Order: sequence, then C-alpha cells, then structure tokens
Amino acid sequence: MIIVTGNPRTGTSMMMRCLEKAGVNMAFDESKRAEEGKIIFNNLHGFYEGKWNGKVGAVKDLGFNFDKYLPPEPRVICMQRDPKNSLKSWKDVMDRRRERFPELVQKRLPFREKFEANFYERINKRNTKRIETINKYKHITVNYEEFASNPENYRKDFECLFPELSFDKLKEGIDLKLYNR
Repeated sequence: MIIVTGNPRTGTSMMMRCLEKAGVNMAFDESKRAEEGKIIFNNLHGFYEGKWNGKVGAVKDLGFNFDKYLPPEPRVICMQRDPKNSLKSWKDVMDRRRERFPELVQKRLPFREKFEANFYERINKRNTKRIETINKYKHITVNYEEFASNPENYRKDFECLFPELSFDKLKEGIDLKLYNR
C-alpha cells in the first residue's frame, strides 16, 4: 500500500499520476469532487481524490489519520513545498477559477478568506501532526519544486523504498506545464 500525503498544492496529484505511470493501481473510488477538481483546480491529468476502496495500490490522503483505516505497513510519500509557493499557487488557481466559475467563487468567498487568513498556522499544525504519523512508517519526503525540476535527485530514495517500480516510468508523470499551478 502506498500513501501520498501533503498539504494542498504540494504536488500530491502529480505524485499520484507518477505512480500510475509506473504501473501502480489506484486504490480509491473517484468521487464527484474529483471530477470537479479536474476542471476547477485545473488538474486536467486527474485530481486523484476519493475514498480508499480497500484494494492494494496507491491512495492520496491530505489528512493525517490514514493509519487508522489502512492495512499495516504502508509506504508513504510525503510531498512538501515552500508554504509561500503553495499559497501563491492556491491564489492563482482561485483567480483563474473566479473567471471561469464566478457563481461558485462568490458562494465560497468566506471559505477563501478564512483559508488565506490562517494558511500558515494551519500548515504548521498539519505538518507537525503529519510528521508524527509518517514517522511510524517507511517513507520518503519529496520537495515538489525539486522533484518537478530534477527528479533524478530522488532516484535512489524511490528505488530503495519502491524497488518494484521503474523510476524512469514514474518520471513520465511529471508535467512541467503544471509546475507552477
């Protein structure tokens, strides 16, 4: 079982796409939110959101309670990104979204203001809890910007934790057009 975790806008969907390219089964049932996410958040390759379906494969978990409902010994990929870049990316997405979905944005405006107001506090709190959780398992931490621009820096870590995967196939999931989104 492979868990991909990280804060919003840290490349979790990109990493799921990379795992899919490497031949890993996706172990979730895509939700309606995932279809909307592909459009709204401009993740055209897939939002990779959904509830774990009980099968072996990869699943994305943005929270930190995955150890309560998954089989023992999952391997974890923890995505990280400079919080300033995550927030900038999130704001850029919201601005593009405002142009395409004005009624939805207006409806979600209070959420957006709250999200931006305490963004760094929430990220720090989530990271502390996430680190406590992932340290229980075999894991690697991947910096989004570095992986997107120079994935070879991570070859050894991936080959050690995932010897069954082709790292060259995994790299095919990187789409530099989406790098700054």
